[in-house]
Parts: sequence; C-alpha cells; structure tokens
Amino acid sequence: MKTRISKRAGVLGICMMVAVVAMAMAPAQSEAQVIATGVNPNPVLFADALVHFLPINFAATAINFTTTAPNQRVAVFFNAECAVKGTDRNSQVNVNIIIDNVIVPPSVGDDVFCVDLGDNILHNWTRPSMNVWRVVPAAGVHVLRVTAQMFNFTPGVDQYRIDDSSVIVTR
Repeated sequence: MKTRISKRAGVLGICMMVAVVAMAMAPAQSEAQVIATGVNPNPVLFADALVHFLPINFAATAINFTTTAPNQRVAVFFNAECAVKGTDRNSQVNVNIIIDNVIVPPSVGDDVFCVDLGDNILHNWTRPSMNVWRVVPAAGVHVLRVTAQMFNFTPGVDQYRIDDSSVIVTR
C-alpha cells in the first residue's frame, strides 16, 4: 500500500511541477495603461500649406506623458473630424504624430488624413484616425504634438478644418 501511495504522490508531484513550469512560461497578460489624454471640441481652420501644430487639449498644442522605464513602448491614438475645400480632388491634409520632436511612423509626411471633393465647398466631413506606437528610449517626461499640413495647395481657394479631436496615449 505504501508503494501505491508514493507512486501516486510522485505522479501528482510531477503533474504539479509541469503545471507550475507551464504557468511560469506562459506570456503574462498585460493591460494598456492610459498615461495621457487630450480633447479639443473647438474647430480650427487653415488656408495655407504651412505646418500647423493642432490644439490637442483645448488650446494647448502639446501634452506631456511619463514613461517609467527606458525603452518603453507607447501607443498613440488620435482622431478628429476633418474637411477640405478645394477644386481639384487632390488637395489633401496630412497629419503627423510627434513624440519628443520625432515624427512617429507611419505618420511621416505622405499619408492622407482627408481630401477635397473638387467642388470648392468645405464639406464631406470624415472622422479619420491615426494610430502609432513608438519605443521611447529614456524614462521620464515626454512631449506629444500633432501637426497638420495641406498638400497640393491652391492659394486663395483651398482650406481645411479640423474639429472635435481627441488623443490617448497608453503604455
């Protein structure tokens, strides 16, 4: 009888060790932690081809966030209403997400956030979004900005409007 109990105990012990090792090797689930947010319910209108810092927290054109370790990955989620007035179906607004003065790919100058319909009316509202992630090299406080610029701009004709934007930064 002693032999049977010790064999069962041995099998049970091995099963428990396998379970513990499997749990230790399983990837840990992690939840994204929101570390900064911004919202701007007020419209901005531009009629040029200059780079503009967008207000992303009411009138503020920057928000700060903090990372707690070197090489920490952050994700940025930006969305806004956007409309373009133009006559050529080619005038387009580009949006860039910038962390610590570095444009974060894929928002690197050649992406279209919104475009005109060619009828010279500021309408065709869309609600596009730009989502990026970046490994931030140093721990500490960082600055996030969002820029907008019109490409294929026709002076005196083209303009664009950004409205009701929000931004969320997670790690």
